[in-house]
Amino acid sequence: IVGGPGAGGAGGAGAAGGGVGGGGEGAAGGLAARLAQEAQAAAQTPRVAGASGRGRGDVGPATPHALRFGPSGAPTPAYERHGAATGGGNRGGGGRGLLGGADVGGAAAGRDLLTSLSSTPGRFGAGRAAGVVNFASDAARVVPPAPLNGGSIGDHATLVAALNDSRRGAGDGGGRRHVMSAEQLIDGIKGIVSSGVATYCTNASAAAGGGRGGTSGTSAASIAAAQTVDRGYFTALDVASSLLLMTPSTGANGAGRRTSSCRSQALGSLHHLAEQYRSHILATVGGSVMTGSSSSVGGGGSDGFAAHVAAFVDLELGRVSSTGATSGAAVSPWRRIYHCLRCGDLAAALATLDRIPPSGNGLDGAADPATVAAAVKCLSAFQGAKRSIWLAAAETSGASGGGIESLLSSVPSDVVTSTIELYHAATVTATGDDVDDSAYRMACLSLLCLGSTSRMNDGGADAAGGNGASSAASTVEDYLYEGLWASFFQQNNDATVSVVASLGEAVRHFGPSHFEDDGDIGGGRPLGTASRTAIGIANQTPLSGGWAFAIPLMVCQQFESALTYLAKVGGPAGLLQATHLALVLRLGGIDLVDLRIPSPPASSGGSILLTSFLSSYASTLTKAAPALEYLVLIPDSGPNGGLTSFTGTISRTAKLHVQSLIVESGAFEDLAGVVGPDGNRVSPTGDTKSAGLLDVHFSASEVSDLLCAASDEALRRGNDRDAAELLSLAGRYAGLLSLLNAELASLLVIEDPSDQERLEKRAFWRTAGDNFHSIHLRGGQNHVLANLEAENRMDLTSTFALIMNLMVFFDRCQNRDWGGAWSLIDEMGLFPSEEDAISPKVANYQALDSALKGKPFRHAVVCTMESLYQQHSALKGRLGGSQTSQEAGAINQHLGDLRKRARLLVTFAGLCRLDGAVSAKIARMEAYMV
Repeated sequence: IVGGPGAGGAGGAGAAGGGVGGGGEGAAGGLAARLAQEAQAAAQTPRVAGASGRGRGDVGPATPHALRFGPSGAPTPAYERHGAATGGGNRGGGGRGLLGGADVGGAAAGRDLLTSLSSTPGRFGAGRAAGVVNFASDAARVVPPAPLNGGSIGDHATLVAALNDSRRGAGDGGGRRHVMSAEQLIDGIKGIVSSGVATYCTNASAAAGGGRGGTSGTSAASIAAAQTVDRGYFTALDVASSLLLMTPSTGANGAGRRTSSCRSQALGSLHHLAEQYRSHILATVGGSVMTGSSSSVGGGGSDGFAAHVAAFVDLELGRVSSTGATSGAAVSPWRRIYHCLRCGDLAAALATLDRIPPSGNGLDGAADPATVAAAVKCLSAFQGAKRSIWLAAAETSGASGGGIESLLSSVPSDVVTSTIELYHAATVTATGDDVDDSAYRMACLSLLCLGSTSRMNDGGADAAGGNGASSAASTVEDYLYEGLWASFFQQNNDATVSVVASLGEAVRHFGPSHFEDDGDIGGGRPLGTASRTAIGIANQTPLSGGWAFAIPLMVCQQFESALTYLAKVGGPAGLLQATHLALVLRLGGIDLVDLRIPSPPASSGGSILLTSFLSSYASTLTKAAPALEYLVLIPDSGPNGGLTSFTGTISRTAKLHVQSLIVESGAFEDLAGVVGPDGNRVSPTGDTKSAGLLDVHFSASEVSDLLCAASDEALRRGNDRDAAELLSLAGRYAGLLSLLNAELASLLVIEDPSDQERLEKRAFWRTAGDNFHSIHLRGGQNHVLANLEAENRMDLTSTFALIMNLMVFFDRCQNRDWGGAWSLIDEMGLFPSEEDAISPKVANYQALDSALKGKPFRHAVVCTMESLYQQHSALKGRLGGSQTSQEAGAINQHLGDLRKRARLLVTFAGLCRLDGAVSAKIARMEAYMV
């Protein structure tokens, strides 16, 4: 079932070769070219492990200096900056801007892209929506017969980037007129496969130490395994091409393609099987002619192919001697006619009939040659100069699909009736000189009955009835071809669906072990079959890569089963191939579901399967850029959800997966750029067109929404640092300040000085606050302040200033700098200095941010009382010494002021209804101040 590429298979440059539709455009330019360059660079550059994650800037040594917090231009108390991040710079590709400190010392390391999405496949995207399957885990579990060619991954990503380029062009009315067609996508993939095998062979040879002149045994086995898998991929693409060829469209280049029907898909499968068999005959006869083992055959045209079929039959029967002469008994024409029908070439079948002499023609007397010839002539007339009736039906269909109807009606009903009667007569009396010829005669008559169920005998139906195959069918392809022929000529679509669904059910019933070859390839490892008794269960990849079972399923329109099996047993290569084949089919208007009886109602199954493939495959990639190209193609659920991804519209589901990519990859700089001095996002490379990769696919407002949503997701995962950086990139400064305030407020008080983790966290967020203030809150009006004013959230800057100064206050208390602590807290104006100020200060307390009203404020009250008490004790100790009366008077006055402020603080705390323990503690300290 896994055939070779066939004549001309290596052609079709497509997008991967430098142009969608030619002209040197497409993948050669824009993002696709950048992906190709990155893939090439990645192959030559050792990858940075990045074990510390997206590390932030280290906190450097303390650098005391004063800053003014609060709204720009509004003086507030000074505080000492705990530590400016000047030593650490960036590690692991992160830490720029707000949260990472200055790019000093670590700038070079910081430019490395943090490209690993996950150490385990499927970490993001998979399983987000109901029914979505994570195929990445299956790909990682199985043992492939050969490693996946890394160049193929990059080339496929480049091709998908070109698809997205065309999608955007179609969506905004610029550039290309249409989205890249499924046919162009197939051509691009074929070009990748054709060139990839050669590249892989070279690499495998070098890795095995074979050098330029040859390969070792191991490399030869790997090469053979890789070539087998790629042949299956190529054949599946041929099947897809045939299916798309028979699917009518309403525009150029596949634009406006309508959803394919069961009959048109059966026509596509018939075309593929016929072309595959025709190539086999030509290759067999051509090879024999070149070696002198066959008599000369005719030239081109239908008569020429009839001669090729005759030569093929002679070779098949062993009637050709070493000298090229034929010998033995005459061959019945039924065998030759069957091979012509098997190729869909009714013109060749008619030429075969025309060569039969009027008498002694070799046809059995029960089979009236005139009846057979009548049916063949009608079909041959429809075929015309085309290679087959299937190709003629496709090429005369146009947008209306009328060629199919013309083929169905090409044979008059009386001719069909005569053929059916002849078939019944043949089933009663087996004629012919040998059983083999009789089998071919029955097969030919069965096919020429054109799917009528009236010719079923008492012993059951043959292949044309949908439940079996003629005894002339010797291969899987023959079996499928006869059944699909019968399905195509059914009187109505429901009958066609019934026959095709029965074929698919038969293939699934046989199971993978019936189709997969467990032998060795080039000395490779043997495979067991016990683990492959059911679809999708395997411990090791089959030698075919899963294609030996997947292709028959595809031919019978069991697309979901075929692609799922391939992804589950094919390893990394199987997931890659299943994903891109799913894209091809969906782009071509073919839903990714199994044809079943009874036919299920319209569902989102195909969309969910495509989502599963795209999200699973993206999760295995090592760079955020190509992963994004796949994720934006994820469709919404629904019967037509898979089509929205190709119309220039990115679905809501895709945005959810992109949001997850942002969080999981940590490649913020690549995806969204950096925050410039004015608060707007800019490209780290100076690109004026877009700040980051997200801007290629989304508008500025959409990028902001995505980054904000990703920030929420990061918060849910407990990654508050990433959440803050994402809010900064999103330009959501009210949200950013709220987060900064909450984090800083929770770290104002470190009760356990030995808690190193909290101390480090406190230092980090304090540095972040310093950076934010110095960049955005100093100087005159800027983008950030304008943003806050527009949202009416300037109150956040006051809270921010209060928290940062409280942090300095607590540090001074911790260092027992009681005078400095009191000076700062007094200037902040939190507590009353006079009796008539108590009520306003209580009102101010009630209006405080909730993050400050709890433990931080209670601690501030206690520390303030302690600063008063400690100053009082120190001053009181100085009395009675060698002071002048004036000095003693000043000390006593100061002591009185301290006692007054302590008394006011106790009253204030009571009115604020603080914790009873706090009130009791400060009351005791105030009582000792005598």
